[in-house]
Amino acid sequence: MILNKKFNSDYIFYLVILIFSISVNQYYGLFAVNPLDNFTIYHSGNLILNGQKPFEDYWVTTGLTLDIIQYLFFKFLGTSWSSYVLHASFINTLYCLLIYIVLRSFKLQKFYCLFYSILSAILFYPVVGTPFVDHHSIFFSVSSILIFFLAIKKEHNQIYWFFIPILMFLGFLSKQTPSTYVLIIVFFSSLFYSINNKKFKILFIYILSSITILILFLILLKINKINFINFYTQYISFPSTIGSERAGVDGFLKPFSFSRYFIKFKYIHLVSIPIIISMITLCKEKSSFLKSKDFLIMLNVLLLSYIIIIHQLLTLNSKFNYFIIPLIASFSHIFITKYNIKFSKHFLKYILFIVVISSTYYGYKYVHNRGFLVINDLYNKDKIFKTNIIDKSNLKFNWLTHYNINPEKEVEILEKTANLLKKIDNNSKEKYLLITDYQFIFHKYDLKNAITINKLYGSGISYPSNDNKYFKSYRDFFIKKLKKFNISNIYFIIPSFFNEQDKSLKGIFDKNCKKKSQKLNLIKINIDDCLK
Repeated sequence: MILNKKFNSDYIFYLVILIFSISVNQYYGLFAVNPLDNFTIYHSGNLILNGQKPFEDYWVTTGLTLDIIQYLFFKFLGTSWSSYVLHASFINTLYCLLIYIVLRSFKLQKFYCLFYSILSAILFYPVVGTPFVDHHSIFFSVSSILIFFLAIKKEHNQIYWFFIPILMFLGFLSKQTPSTYVLIIVFFSSLFYSINNKKFKILFIYILSSITILILFLILLKINKINFINFYTQYISFPSTIGSERAGVDGFLKPFSFSRYFIKFKYIHLVSIPIIISMITLCKEKSSFLKSKDFLIMLNVLLLSYIIIIHQLLTLNSKFNYFIIPLIASFSHIFITKYNIKFSKHFLKYILFIVVISSTYYGYKYVHNRGFLVINDLYNKDKIFKTNIIDKSNLKFNWLTHYNINPEKEVEILEKTANLLKKIDNNSKEKYLLITDYQFIFHKYDLKNAITINKLYGSGISYPSNDNKYFKSYRDFFIKKLKKFNISNIYFIIPSFFNEQDKSLKGIFDKNCKKKSQKLNLIKINIDDCLK
């Protein structure tokens, strides 16, 4: 009877987390967009739904996992903004349920497990609201670490070890970083654990799992007739040059300063302090603690927090790494109380105070006020414009971007421009290339003759700039597609975050052969003389 009550109460908390995690993201997914980021997976999911193949039909440098998942959501739920946001809500829910389950395995009180899970639900996906490569990569990466914790705690159940490489692989196919950093940490932690405890079967399971997922992936490429060289060039070779540049001597990690690495991320460091104190105290008391499971878990939690910080510094995104604060705080809570560290009661109050203050601040600034999507100076809730422009379901979306200080005017011009392009599309069967940050237009306006060559347009980021060593491969890919569809005209809908109307064709053609014209926000580039 007692056991049943325990299970029932846990199921109730699961239900609370499920409802809350979905609801909060579905709500904020209808407020504000960054066109460059928020419409990308919406378009790529539809591309696969319409029979297009990544790496073969369009250039892809990141987010394959998201594209495939979004394709499945659209296939079974229909193409709409609601089903698009539901994809992100689904991942938000899995993340928070996993946190609850893992914290419960550490015997943390259910109320606190729920508390940290709910805060995570607010801070994780609602900041962006729609599927986003960084968040998916982080989800799979953090999940692999949490499953690693379960694996070493529940030694009798070795299935956990099998899932870790799969999660890391899915994280890598979401975005190469931070999944690669986490992969290195989890691998060496697993290696240390297996050698230290003479559990070499773990390594065999790792190898079996890794081979299985790689074979399945190669079969997937083969079935869809996707050339492995195309995948390798677009997803591994070219992106590695971006990482090298950002982490290099003059890269994004410079300058090294206390304010940049510590003050800027102060709340992450503050909730990590109890873990550091616990590790030092316990190692002083007993040197053998260095070989314990808890030391390995503490070390992984700290390394995860530093990886998230480094990843934030290496990206061009607004600040989003604060989502990790409740998770780090929960492990500080667990270990400071488990080992009854000196002043543990005071430390607990300190942890709860920091996590509440930081979650409230970041939740209001970056989630409620959409600070991740819209520059704070441009956010004005009184200017939010309700529109049904995004999809065919007549859904009312709260439009606000940092592309225009007047959202109503932005939508008005965008609708006129899209209708102009729709008229061109209807009046001719000639294929044309469309380049725009507003990629939902392809599907809302049924642009049947518009083709896509890049999943996303951002020179030097989503495709090689003309000084990159892989530019020739990209240029050949680009021109091959133009010739395949006999393209005469390239259209740009502006504004573009990276001003792609000025950059995307740089170096593609050998001569000054382009003819330019513009009406409304639609720029037309005729390239008849370029492909002769």
